[in-house]
Amino acid sequence: MNRELFEKIANSDIALHSSFAVWDDSDITNIKVISSSVDKLTSEIVIVGLNPSGSKKTNLENRLRNFHWKYRGCKDYYLRAAFQQPSSRFKGAFMTDIVIDNPSKSQTSVKVSITSLRRFIDELECIQFFTIPN
Repeated sequence: MNRELFEKIANSDIALHSSFAVWDDSDITNIKVISSSVDKLTSEIVIVGLNPSGSKKTNLENRLRNFHWKYRGCKDYYLRAAFQQPSSRFKGAFMTDIVIDNPSKSQTSVKVSITSLRRFIDELECIQFFTIPN
């Protein structure tokens, strides 16, 4: 990924609920490793979750923090273990959720609306996963 596309993503609202499959081996919450690994990031592979796994603060200080949390019950360590393997094709992939406004831990209570799907498609276009022809 080039620096220009990374900055576009990092400085947009997308960064409030997404991230990249890159972690600091010693501190899962250290998101500085993302901006220093731009050459390893890709928007050609997208890892998609249904919804955030808990109520997390989505403010400017937490841009690109989704999937990089450390709290009781958090499963982000499993993501790091799966996607950060040296041979993994998923290392550096873009990660996001389809439904961003329902942090329920129960998947059965999460409803995917047309609005959520449109936002998700817009997000994929913004990261240049694909381009919608005019």
